[in-house]
Amino acid sequence: MRLIYICDECGRYIDEIEMGIINEDRLGFDVLTPEEREDLVHLDWNRQVGTVRAICDSCWGEGSTEKEQDGEIIH
Repeated sequence: MRLIYICDECGRYIDEIEMGIINEDRLGFDVLTPEEREDLVHLDWNRQVGTVRAICDSCWGEGSTEKEQDGEIIH
């Protein structure tokens, strides 16, 4: 299955990965609530393609309240 990552903020293509078997734990989907998963992860098993909504680096940098100082993230 091919997973395409799209920015939830600006709609830009981020990246994609190809996996023979989807391992939700390995992809981090297991930490999402059912509502978050429904909103952010869409899998089409018939077409063997899925989309994952995430935040791209540009949008993360613009909207993040976290700042990096000396290699550490400050909240």
